[in-house]
Amino acid sequence: IRSPKYDFQLQVSGLVDFEGYYIDQRPPGLINSDDSFLFNPRLRLFLDAELAHELYLFVQTRADRGFDPSDKGAQFRFDEYFLRYSPLKDSRIGVQIGKFATVVGNWVPRHDSWQNPFINAPLPYENITTVSDSEAPSSPSDFAGRKLQTTEQYERLPLIWGPSYTAGAALLGTLDKFDYAFEIKNASLSSRPETWQPTKTDWSDPTFSGRLGFRPGEPWNFGISGSVGSYIADGEEAEETLPSGKSLGDFKEYLLGQDAAFSWRHLQLFSEIFLARFDVPRVGPADTLAYYIEGR
Repeated sequence: IRSPKYDFQLQVSGLVDFEGYYIDQRPPGLINSDDSFLFNPRLRLFLDAELAHELYLFVQTRADRGFDPSDKGAQFRFDEYFLRYSPLKDSRIGVQIGKFATVVGNWVPRHDSWQNPFINAPLPYENITTVSDSEAPSSPSDFAGRKLQTTEQYERLPLIWGPSYTAGAALLGTLDKFDYAFEIKNASLSSRPETWQPTKTDWSDPTFSGRLGFRPGEPWNFGISGSVGSYIADGEEAEETLPSGKSLGDFKEYLLGQDAAFSWRHLQLFSEIFLARFDVPRVGPADTLAYYIEGR
């Protein structure tokens, strides 16, 4: 729906996905199933509304078997909803508030199945580490031994949990060949979907993230990203496992990333590299490096 003067427009669109998994070993990534075959249909509906070129509203709803593929029943969710205000009526500056994907990296803006047909997310976004947000290790040997465990896979964290639809506010825009985006969110990049709702945390330890981008020419897009925030889940069970005198805010995830994209005719190449550090109770800093190169 669009007004004759283009000062108001409303669009509703959607995606239907049919995924099927045959699992002959431990499920990879964030797939949470004990079955050898998993059928995972998914319906996504999008609402885009623009008013007077200053206000923009976006809503994404999903009906599927969980944010990550699982053998549980169907559920319906509001994964994203945010309002953006552009006072200059262009892309130079914008302020948005709500629940939305992280601004870090270059995979998130193209993560839906229409733009990115890979079933699994790149390694930094779903490959689990030995770090847990629900239970602190009792000793360094306990932490090291977790990489041999296969029954508690879903209790551990990747560097970035998918598109990270956390809640908060962002400042973003484009100036000539440069892009910028900074956000404050209620949970870290590695936080699980159950903590993304704005009411699930008390906002005492917010996460700060940002990205600076540079487009020297039409085919190229480069960016650097960073983030810092507490990664241990807010709750009594997690707090009880922390060392005496320590709080959730004492243990943070630090992430530094670089991304690059190249497009020429029918060729598209994407790459990201992330260096991350987790402050692990009773262990100290745990560092890891993750990267990928993707093309089509």
